[in-house]
Amino acid sequence: MNLMKHILILFGFLLFITPTLTNANSDNEPLRMTLQPSVISLDPAGVQDSQSWIVSRQVNCQLVRSQGSVFVLDAAESIRYITPLKIILKISNKARFHDGSPVTSDDVLASFNYIKKSRTILNNLFTWIDKIDIIDNKTISFALKRPIPQFLKVLSSTNYTIFNKDFLDKAKTDKSLWKNPLGCGGYKVADFNNNYIKLTPVSQGLPITFFLSKTSQIDASELEKYDIVGINVIGTSKELDNFNELEMFDPIQFYVGLNSNSKKWKSKYERCKFLSELDINGLLASYGNTMKEANDLLPKGVLGYNINENFNDQMTMLSRKSINGKLDAKPQPFCLSYLTVSIQEKYKNEYLKMFKKHYPTVIMKPISDVKKFGKDFLNDNCDAILFAWKSNYLDGYEYLTVFQKNEGNFSGIYNKTISNQILHSQDILSAEGRATEYQKIVKEIGDFCIIRPLFTSPQKRIYVRKTLRTPGIGLISIHQYYLGNITRQPM
Repeated sequence: MNLMKHILILFGFLLFITPTLTNANSDNEPLRMTLQPSVISLDPAGVQDSQSWIVSRQVNCQLVRSQGSVFVLDAAESIRYITPLKIILKISNKARFHDGSPVTSDDVLASFNYIKKSRTILNNLFTWIDKIDIIDNKTISFALKRPIPQFLKVLSSTNYTIFNKDFLDKAKTDKSLWKNPLGCGGYKVADFNNNYIKLTPVSQGLPITFFLSKTSQIDASELEKYDIVGINVIGTSKELDNFNELEMFDPIQFYVGLNSNSKKWKSKYERCKFLSELDINGLLASYGNTMKEANDLLPKGVLGYNINENFNDQMTMLSRKSINGKLDAKPQPFCLSYLTVSIQEKYKNEYLKMFKKHYPTVIMKPISDVKKFGKDFLNDNCDAILFAWKSNYLDGYEYLTVFQKNEGNFSGIYNKTISNQILHSQDILSAEGRATEYQKIVKEIGDFCIIRPLFTSPQKRIYVRKTLRTPGIGLISIHQYYLGNITRQPM
């Protein structure tokens, strides 16, 4: 009898703790998040897209980060301006790589040298630095060529991640190592394949599984598979009741660019005519209310944007000087390149329709390597290219630098005067002065008729499961948000 009593008590105890154990396990289930169709790269030497930035934010550390208008120290313990031209940076003793080794001055210098030698665009930081000196194992001195008020702002962008020096030496010859970099962020890569990326926390935070979506949308009924969804959700479902919809300011602008070396563009006036006559109404309607027609080369919200600008009017006026009024009787096929990370599969037909109004036969050539998209486009001798551009720190310079001499320049035109203007715009101390200079440069670029801004998506919509605690999400762009802050609320 006593034995039976003890068995019943034990059985009751197991029934009591089972829900608790279940909840404890569910509280630590991986955070499931979608990524848009993309080629994810954790190598900062290339032009990473926003989906790569999201993963990089979790895996890598920086000296300092931008949280909206606030700078937050990351691997750095302190940053002090000794004079307007001299900055002393001390590395935190808590900053460690995933193998437990401390972040040192040698690692920081090696990381900066790697980015400087590897990147061909968005490297304005290095034009300001006269030299970097190592004072000791944890202290670095930056000597600037001139006072640069936006130095910390640029340093805090996602371009300047820190890696172990020995890792960088190996990765220079073995690119596969970038699938699992030796970084110093809160997460390390556990698995990286074509379907998903799994991250494990170094000390605290939920494990994360990024699902690499094949398309840019899912049905609302599929929301149950995820915790955070950053792709388009279509249809209706009761699952929507389990999610909060967040809108965050995160502008991305879409463009069509022309290859000035193409035989189709006999003069800039032919380019002007073609670009000004592109009808984007059908394409814009296919995107719904998420897109707004662009009026400026720079998107709204970026330093240098001009609300009174009408970039396309300039092309329309120039197009009146066009010699060719009609297309050839038997026009040659039109070669259209596009960045796969920018142009989603569901919209490809709408883009085709837009170009087929001018050329019956359009051949589309995808470009998946965003690092060399301009160079690849020109090498293919294509006629036009579709791409989208996004800002790291909401500054017009990031959009203008593609018109300098680098592998991102798709136009086939290199104008030394404009290139120097773009370079020296970064020497202007006031933000207002830089914005005015950007507007002047935009006018000069417009005169070449090599690019037309199509439309802008000013907001990023994400769906977040209501059972998550997500402090601070929505206050900054999603690629700047640290997912290690997220916890699950008890059921």
